[in-house]
Amino acid sequence: MTIGVLSGAQPLVASGKLKLLAVVGSKRNNKFPQVPALSEAVPGFEAPSSWTGIFGPAALPMPLARRISSEFAKAVSDPETREKLFNAGNEPVASTPEQFAESITKEMALVRRIVQATGIKTE
Repeated sequence: MTIGVLSGAQPLVASGKLKLLAVVGSKRNNKFPQVPALSEAVPGFEAPSSWTGIFGPAALPMPLARRISSEFAKAVSDPETREKLFNAGNEPVASTPEQFAESITKEMALVRRIVQATGIKTE
């Protein structure tokens, strides 16, 4: 058994060497709609999401951040790019810098709750 990155597991799933029991998250993955989300098996389960984002220096002017965000949104809207990302097990989502910052804040709060509830300590 393993918990891993879906894009890395895909070749093993395709070859039959690995069986997906669930995907971590609150909803099923579009690439594997027949595989339940872990939240379906464990009511109330909430896992930190898996995402990739673009960061810049703290002093990055907001107009430039918005332009970069807009260009990124265009790129992930391209049908060929979307298909490649989807085939790798990713679900591309574009957001504004403000929405991304809000997502990070929510993720940090969730991870904080997990650490406090489990008693995880740094070593």
